[in-house]
Amino acid sequence: MEAFRMVMETGSVTQAGKLLYISQPAVSRLIADLEEHVNFQLFDRRKKRLIPTVEAKLLYDEVEKAFIGLSSIEDTAQSILELKRGHLRLIAMPGIAILLLPQVIKDFSQQYPDITIELESRTRLQVMEWISSHQYDLGFANLPLEGSDVELHSSFPMEMVCVVSKTHSLATRCTITASDLKDEIFISYPRGTHIRFAVDQAFENSIINRQIKVETRSSEEILNLVSTGFGIVVVPRFANKSLGSEILSFIPLIPPVMMQLGVFLQVNKTCQLHQSASLNPSAIT
Repeated sequence: MEAFRMVMETGSVTQAGKLLYISQPAVSRLIADLEEHVNFQLFDRRKKRLIPTVEAKLLYDEVEKAFIGLSSIEDTAQSILELKRGHLRLIAMPGIAILLLPQVIKDFSQQYPDITIELESRTRLQVMEWISSHQYDLGFANLPLEGSDVELHSSFPMEMVCVVSKTHSLATRCTITASDLKDEIFISYPRGTHIRFAVDQAFENSIINRQIKVETRSSEEILNLVSTGFGIVVVPRFANKSLGSEILSFIPLIPPVMMQLGVFLQVNKTCQLHQSASLNPSAIT
């Protein structure tokens, strides 16, 4: 345990060995023995550097409490392994962060009350960049995957629906086709976004030309505009879980328009907090 403490403080196996008056291989062997004992990885080894894992930082907090006893440390290790403690840093595209993740986080926190969560919303590109640079643990964004430093943890289908105000003539329809939307005013996500691309493709072979009057990246702003009775929009179905169900109608499209939501993490990330986490958006999409 002392070897682990020295490596955490110095960031170097060599320096830890010097302080403990033992060889570098001996320190490495002690760290390996500790990892085997607690049953999770303590350091990511990259380019001759040791980067502490989330579990290592949690374990170090216990070690620093004046070596309060091996039994307490072992309890902490087991709690980490069973996902009873820890801190998760989440980053998601704005629409996902605002409309989907609140319910996901609520359900997760009820199951794991001692896990704290940090949530940030950024563009899809920033989600990928901040995951690859280790600033955040899990990222939520539309597929396809981009970037060699992130990997796909899981993916979930997202059905797109047409949203109209309750006062709209189409509000009572069970389904909507492209031809039903002739002469309607559209509110849309901007060009260059994956949602816009998916919707454009869906209407590409239809007989109508959409009259797009407003473009915005904000799902919340889009739904607020539609709630006034101005225009219609096509958004992911999960939007009806958070905003406007009393004043908006969410109507399935025929044929269906689908996208894929991906959950991303760092390449080769072995953190048990990530592997075990039940942050599963599929339950409410």
